[in-house]
Amino acid sequence: MKLRKSLVVFTLLLTLSVLSSISAFAATSYVYNGDISSGWWSSGVMNSTSSCGYDGKSYWYYGSSSPTSTGEWAKELNGRTEYAVYIPSCNSTGSVKYHVWYEDGQRVDLNVNQLNYSNEWVILGTYYGDSYSSIGMSNNLASSSSKVVWDEVRFKN
Repeated sequence: MKLRKSLVVFTLLLTLSVLSSISAFAATSYVYNGDISSGWWSSGVMNSTSSCGYDGKSYWYYGSSSPTSTGEWAKELNGRTEYAVYIPSCNSTGSVKYHVWYEDGQRVDLNVNQLNYSNEWVILGTYYGDSYSSIGMSNNLASSSSKVVWDEVRFKN
């Protein structure tokens, strides 16, 4: 009886350990720019660089008074999720507006001056993610003499 009880306890502890490892591994999702299969899409004119960005590449374009270039990173999520964008050290000299979509299509707009960041993640907030989850950005806030960059995003829960 004592051996059976020990075996049950051991099995439960092993199961909990495996489940916690799986959930910790699956807790962070990245959407890579330029990779449609990961949830990225874009429209308008963008230049690419293979020498700068989270994964060594990013897209950039000049600021504009109208939204001529847009990008969106989408991911189906479940539960409270931290939304973040990566801003590399290159081609990031303007202010942009990020559009964060979350629970049931709700949206919040956040202005970010990319010039204030260099090779770092910028947290846009924590929201309840679902099948409507995405981050969008266009170049329409930046002045025409500045550059804005589209790079990876991270969803972490």
